[in-house]
Amino acid sequence: MAVSARSDVVIPEILETEQYRGLAEILDVFNEASGGCIVLASANARQASEGGEYTQWRRFKAMSGLDNRVDTDNPANTATAVKLEMTAGASVRQTRRLGPVNFSDDAPAAAGMTREAWNANIGRQFAETQFKTIRNNIIAAAVAAVDSADTPSADCHVLDVARGKTAGAKVAITASQLNLLLGKMADHREDIELLVMPSPVFTDLVGDQIANFKVDRIAGTLLYTDVPAAFGRKVVVADIPALEVAQTSGYYSKYFVLGLGRGALTAEITADGPADVDRDLDTESVRNILRKDYWVDYAVRGMQWAPAGATPNPTDAQLATAANWDEDYDDHRDLPVVKLVVNAS
Repeated sequence: MAVSARSDVVIPEILETEQYRGLAEILDVFNEASGGCIVLASANARQASEGGEYTQWRRFKAMSGLDNRVDTDNPANTATAVKLEMTAGASVRQTRRLGPVNFSDDAPAAAGMTREAWNANIGRQFAETQFKTIRNNIIAAAVAAVDSADTPSADCHVLDVARGKTAGAKVAITASQLNLLLGKMADHREDIELLVMPSPVFTDLVGDQIANFKVDRIAGTLLYTDVPAAFGRKVVVADIPALEVAQTSGYYSKYFVLGLGRGALTAEITADGPADVDRDLDTESVRNILRKDYWVDYAVRGMQWAPAGATPNPTDAQLATAANWDEDYDDHRDLPVVKLVVNAS
């Protein structure tokens, strides 16, 4: 039996090993399924599962004036220097906490589990909770940030066809609307490789043809490929709160569909603390208290975190506020994010 110097009931070594293993497994499958359009990462989980160092993918702004004619008649002319800049925009870091989790010494035995299995179960829950949290937050950030892309015009990457008041029929998603959404990218429409939508919208899109599509399930997220109505794009179906807005009485609910290009969204757990364990002996039944802190960087490619006031550690609500994001591109096509607003039947 594994024994920890910190506790013989809470076994941090097993808990953290299972958390890292589980998180790395979930992220690898999710990132592969999203085609690299949504990149969720954990530095510690990656190193724990693979070992060694890793290299982060860097992206750069398109350089204007990169290719020029050379004036051979005036060789003394000075060449104009071209500046190389990052295009990912400024990310924002958030401090988060798992737990505290409180349970008694006899909890594993009462559940018919060994202490190793008990701690492995907690570690797995930590991994799945982290995944869902950072997934939901980066999607919420993207839903908000794209509203702040107003060059060359307001809502240049947003197509809103939803009906508001209940007078008249709801406007459900169609392939025609998806085509118009892709058109927001002009001649870069093929850069959009992934569609993220809630299940009611996906149901409207594919109807009774759903049995013909390839389906995978990862930690509560359904992933579909080979969807004809999606123009060959991959589809992630997830009922994320930020993808649905319940309206006031007398109005239809609105749903959001995100079209994403490669590397559009990034959320990385840059560091996490050890599993901190405390034992409360001043109770009838000895209690174990477990907590783990971690830090996440969120980035929307082509946008930057630019709130009016200093918010070094934003709340979830601040992260999902459009006014806190600003465009960071030379050409709107450098922002591989588009948003469709529809109703659902």
